[in-house]
Amino acid sequence: FQLSYAAVFAIIFLQPILFKFYYSRYWIIDKFWMFFTVSVAAQIGTLPFSLWYFHQFPVYFWLSNIIVVPLVSLFLYITFFIILITPLLPAIGGFTSLILTLTGSMMLKFLHFVEYLPFAVIENIYPTLGELFFTITFITLATLYLIYRKSGYVCAALFSFTILLLLSTIDLWQIQLRNEIVIFNAKRKIVIAFTQGNQTTWVTNEKGNESETMDYLIKPYEGFRRIRKSEKLFLNFPGFQSNRMVSIKDNFINFNGLNIYLSQNKEGDFMKKDF
Repeated sequence: FQLSYAAVFAIIFLQPILFKFYYSRYWIIDKFWMFFTVSVAAQIGTLPFSLWYFHQFPVYFWLSNIIVVPLVSLFLYITFFIILITPLLPAIGGFTSLILTLTGSMMLKFLHFVEYLPFAVIENIYPTLGELFFTITFITLATLYLIYRKSGYVCAALFSFTILLLLSTIDLWQIQLRNEIVIFNAKRKIVIAFTQGNQTTWVTNEKGNESETMDYLIKPYEGFRRIRKSEKLFLNFPGFQSNRMVSIKDNFINFNGLNIYLSQNKEGDFMKKDF
């Protein structure tokens, strides 16, 4: 709902302004520019929500949308034609359905091609709620200025952009001061994150280096907490283990001077409830 309405509003209000920035007397170039501005306007409108929900930015959105936008329009026309003609002429309706299927297949193949281009996606973007709000505010005010050309909108847009930069700076400063331990609710497994600044040491009793449970917990945590470097230490590993933040000896874990003891039940499994 949010993505759809944001895209529609951006296309209605922003696209005509962008389209006026360039004019060509050649029909094909003019159409290309129109589809390009539609793509840019829709991307600007949906940018805050796509970063918030999907945590990534598609670098080649303009390339894919130049093909997708006209094809989607063609889809609508063909679908409407099928609805009208199939009850009267089933054979023609079936042929038109085949065209629709082929067109959809071509569009999907092109999208897959764009998806696997080098540097197609910038990942691990996790804005805070405040950053999301002021990003939307800045885009809205900047659009209003382009429409009405009033200086008040520029001042308000610059103010919201300044607040956005301030929030980002404060967030980065808080990250550098961070010292935290997070114990995850993983079924029949021990998964603990010891975080200092933007670095994390994972302590787990997982047997292998790669596991679905660990990936399921690690990726969201490291993304939202903006972790730039991490490594793993394993329980039940013989001997002494340590790195810059954490050291493990038998059932004892030391994190920056804080000692944690892990107790075990009769079967030898670690019990999280005894932390």
